[in-house]
Amino acid sequence: MKETLEERKQKLLKQQEDLIKKRKKINQDLKKIEKKIENSEKDYLMEMLEQSSLSVEEVIDLLGIEDNQHEDDY
Repeated sequence: MKETLEERKQKLLKQQEDLIKKRKKINQDLKKIEKKIENSEKDYLMEMLEQSSLSVEEVIDLLGIEDNQHEDDY
C-alpha cells in the first residue's frame, strides 16, 4: 500500500517531534552531568584545601584568580 504525501508528511513530522524531545532530554541530562562534574571538582578542591596548610587567599594567589570584589578599593 502506497503512502500518500500527507501520510508521509505526518510520519516525518512525528519523527521530527520525537527527535526534538530526545535532543531536549539529552541536553537536560548533559546539564545534570556537567553540574555533577562541577560539584565534584569543587568538592575535590575543597578537600585538597582542607588537607593543605594554605589559606584560601594563598590558593587564590597561587592560582592567579582575579579578586573582582576588591577592584573598587583601588
